[in-house]
Amino acid sequence: MQRRLYFFTGIASLLLVDIFQLFIPRVVKRMIDDLFLLKSDRMLIYFSYIILLAAGMALFRFFWRMLIVRTSFYIEEQLRNDLYKKYLSMDQSFFDNRSTGSLIALATNDLQAVRMMFSMGVVSACDGIFLTTLSIVFMFSMNPLLTLYVLIPLPFITLFILITGKKIFSGFTRVQEYFSAATAKLQEFVSSIVLVKNFTLEEEAYASVQTASLRICNENFALMRVWGLLFPVMALITGLSSALAGIRGGTMAVMGNLSIGEFTAFFSYISILAWPMMAIGWVMNLFQRGRASMERINVILDTTPQIIDGSAKIADQPVLKPSFSVHSVSFRYPEALHPALTDVSFDIPYGTRVGITGKTGCGKTTLAQLLLRRYDPDSGSVTMNGTDYRDMPLEFLLQHIVASPQQNTLFAETLKENIRFGYDDIPEDMVKTACSRAQLDSTIEELPDRLETMLGEKGVNLSGGQKQRVALARIFLAPSPLRVIDDSLSALDTVTENQIHESIYTLPGSLLLISHRVAAISRCDVIHVMDEGRIVESGTHSELIERDGIYTDIYNRQLVKGMSLHDK
Repeated sequence: MQRRLYFFTGIASLLLVDIFQLFIPRVVKRMIDDLFLLKSDRMLIYFSYIILLAAGMALFRFFWRMLIVRTSFYIEEQLRNDLYKKYLSMDQSFFDNRSTGSLIALATNDLQAVRMMFSMGVVSACDGIFLTTLSIVFMFSMNPLLTLYVLIPLPFITLFILITGKKIFSGFTRVQEYFSAATAKLQEFVSSIVLVKNFTLEEEAYASVQTASLRICNENFALMRVWGLLFPVMALITGLSSALAGIRGGTMAVMGNLSIGEFTAFFSYISILAWPMMAIGWVMNLFQRGRASMERINVILDTTPQIIDGSAKIADQPVLKPSFSVHSVSFRYPEALHPALTDVSFDIPYGTRVGITGKTGCGKTTLAQLLLRRYDPDSGSVTMNGTDYRDMPLEFLLQHIVASPQQNTLFAETLKENIRFGYDDIPEDMVKTACSRAQLDSTIEELPDRLETMLGEKGVNLSGGQKQRVALARIFLAPSPLRVIDDSLSALDTVTENQIHESIYTLPGSLLLISHRVAAISRCDVIHVMDEGRIVESGTHSELIERDGIYTDIYNRQLVKGMSLHDK
């Protein structure tokens, strides 16, 4: 409500500036007419009027700029918040189909275009309409016939706007799309700069970004050819109006049908009309740009997430000892040629340690994604205590599960803040205990500020193994009854890995441990072996070894590899 008040107060201030501006030619008219009538005693009064009107214009011009521009920044802020909130509410498939760069471009370049539409675009439009209307009214009040002459060229402006408006809109839409693509390309290369340098692909990366930038330039040049015509055409039409007013008005003044003061005021109003005419091109450009960007933003804001809260009534308190089950689940990623999972079923009773293993690409991580409800299965169901995930509020479900994925994410914050991510109220002594369990003690001692050491972007000042241990420390802090660890120890040496496993197996609650290493899951209560999206073997480590199947083959291969490495 307050922002609306700011906005409309700003518009009122703008209109007051226009009114003051429009009264100045009337004062000048009377001043000139009185001069020709030798009434010089009123000159000081006329000068006082002009000074007061100019002072009023300066004061209210300050107010409208502050109020309207301020409101436009509020609008941009609200839209950015809405957009970010929408990002947070969307499911994994939404991000699978969109690049990070394009989403960032929406929150930067497109929002800036919308802000300009609501600030200078609205201001110029209101200013132009009001000035044009009142100028014409004042001119008609002085001499209707001369006013009609002045207005003869104006219909051509409307025709020209109708012709160029659609071209500007479609052109700027393409510009924004190319900008999103270029931002996505730049973000890819910046985030993978180490890889680019390792393979000496600097020239190729530069050429790729240069090509994307050139597309933006070329499209902007094409847009400029259309938009660039607006100002010359508006200037031409304004010049025609001035010429017609000069020819006809001069004739009328000579014939005595128009006073010199009226003739001078007419030219003043024509000069005032010149700004709205010239501004039409700018206003149309701002509105078409803002409209194109707003449409792109609305596409995101109107997108409905595929993962939505269920309607089942759930108690506010978390379930103390939940059990999880996967029932005949099949799942295929969009546009994938083959299903990732086919008729998969298994249970995670509370307090059990379940291991998942198999060859690369067999569906292990997809299974973890379904357990975390990143996706919903195409058929079958995933349940907690017998209730289908799709019938439960997502926030309530995720209170019971914490995961350590393959790709660990660290932020440019202190080590302590990275570890207790999401649990800000956890005391430091618990953080230290989690670090000890994750074998981070020696790492912390080496850091200059211990737990208060600032990590670079993505934890750039830590090694791969240290990053994994930081992410695992979060698992030790989390109170969730089910912990899902998806191959999060691959960068660790065997000794450190075994020490961390000792700590993991002592955690309360349930554990789903996904790993391609047999040694990591050998102590689980039950192990499921996956192959081509199916569970093909299940049992304890010793039972699976006796069956002499896929698990035994994996075990033997890793055993031989370990022995070979030991010999070296």
